[in-house]
Amino acid sequence: MIDLNPSMLQCAYPAPSDAFVARMGRLLHALPAEKEKPMKRHLFRAALIAALILATLCTAAFALTRPAVLDWLLADAPASPQLTSAAQYVHSESSADGVTVRLTSLVYDGTQLAFAYEVENADPTHPALVLLSSDLIVAGQPTSVPHYVTNTGDARLVPSPHLDVLPVQRNPLTGGGWSNTIDTSLTGTVSGVAYFDVYRPEKAFAVLIPADSDFYNESIDGEYRAELDDALATLRRFTDVLLVDGSEADADAWAAQGYTVLGQSGRPVFPVDDPRSHVVQTARIAVPFTFDADNAFSCDFSGTAFPTEDCTVQVKQFLMTPLVTRIHIQLLPVENTEAAARALAGSLGPFTLTDGTGQPVVYSKMDTMYSMHPTIACRDGRWLVRYVEELPGLQAFPASIGFTVSTGDLFRFDIPRPE
Repeated sequence: MIDLNPSMLQCAYPAPSDAFVARMGRLLHALPAEKEKPMKRHLFRAALIAALILATLCTAAFALTRPAVLDWLLADAPASPQLTSAAQYVHSESSADGVTVRLTSLVYDGTQLAFAYEVENADPTHPALVLLSSDLIVAGQPTSVPHYVTNTGDARLVPSPHLDVLPVQRNPLTGGGWSNTIDTSLTGTVSGVAYFDVYRPEKAFAVLIPADSDFYNESIDGEYRAELDDALATLRRFTDVLLVDGSEADADAWAAQGYTVLGQSGRPVFPVDDPRSHVVQTARIAVPFTFDADNAFSCDFSGTAFPTEDCTVQVKQFLMTPLVTRIHIQLLPVENTEAAARALAGSLGPFTLTDGTGQPVVYSKMDTMYSMHPTIACRDGRWLVRYVEELPGLQAFPASIGFTVSTGDLFRFDIPRPE
């Protein structure tokens, strides 16, 4: 049992802000007068205010304890119980060339990893470009990170001058990444290694700020003005950065002078592997980590097939995890012709995943693009209708999941409850 003394409690939460105190005061005066004895009225008000303060502190405590990987995946949207349960903290860090990288949390869903990290520059006046490498080792096997996550044009400047709602976390800078599909079944404690590359300019950074940038718009005021000023002040604190008037159309001219050209957000105009970037890789930081693979939750209905009146349904893949919903359904019309395939696709239309009551499921708010419409294909002389899609994980896992088209449920599976 933990003994909470007053000094520990005082350090557990920050002191209420002046705005919070004023808000509580306004609430106190706004409460309606009661026709009861004064003592009872004061007790009622004190109890209500105490309850509000407790609720505020509990909300703050929840925000502090939510793993950063959930914020990276969902921003401020809620996480499903399965995603929350699968998220776990990671405590690992490595340093090189004055840069420290920490892995802070991750989710393993049985097929892939999503992870959050921090990058900190020991000398904030001399920024560095840091890039999450596509190399990733999980359980001793090369797994890799998708190219769209580790595009060489996505190196990030640390400290970061990016524009965001204040307060902005510039150093350490936070980020996240995905792994590609991990084909091996993992159990128990699993080890891995993530890699980060550090780049410094051969000469200096040149940050292009267009003439029409909001930085220079004096009519802007309020919170947005404060955000702009904060980002600009970050750039001005750097000692090896030249702020220049210009747009990306001027990038080649500055690169020809040997500068490493950045946009005003700190992103490189030229990828770090482009000769015009004029950067030198000064370090590769390997960050080892471990996680509990038994935390994973998934439902896999892949590999089933059954006939219907119009076609044979092949469920090539139907995988649902807290991170992703992968669908590959093939329909083979009874008549093997293009016309029959097109007629079948037209009669079925787009699909919707539905719960046990027939209502569309709700997906977690992860960045993705998708279409629910079927396509027509001919494979090895066989005409077929295909539904192939990768969607976010579900916000909640219902008792059953239906693959529903315009004619009704094409099929439905019961979702097992966690033991």
